[in-house]
Amino acid sequence: MIKENIKSYGYHVYVVAGGPLPRFLYTIGLTETVGFELIIAGASFYSSDELKIIIDLVAKKADTHPASMDSKIVDSTLGSFTLQKTDDSWVAKLMLGALDFYRAKEISALQIVPDVEHWSIDTPDLSKPWAI
Repeated sequence: MIKENIKSYGYHVYVVAGGPLPRFLYTIGLTETVGFELIIAGASFYSSDELKIIIDLVAKKADTHPASMDSKIVDSTLGSFTLQKTDDSWVAKLMLGALDFYRAKEISALQIVPDVEHWSIDTPDLSKPWAI
């Protein structure tokens, strides 16, 4: 299914919900076209469907305007988002499907971070190393 989604849409979105961690979503397949994957963690302000829309928005911008990934990404109804490099320790803990798919120990990932108005306390800072 992952390979089919990548072939059809350019990437696959993996949703992980439940368990001890807040819900998170990440892509598999963008590494092949833009050189990194996307992850959004927590963000309980949004529904899972809205988070999928956000990932689609950011993935489209990454594919069509990769040089503008340092700027804010704005959606008139969902708010604005910035991207930050995800520390490898979080990738190793959260993005197991992507690591397995690529048969890699490390991949590059960017965290999608909601603006202050849409940020929620369950949104971790994935740019800092994993800590218990």
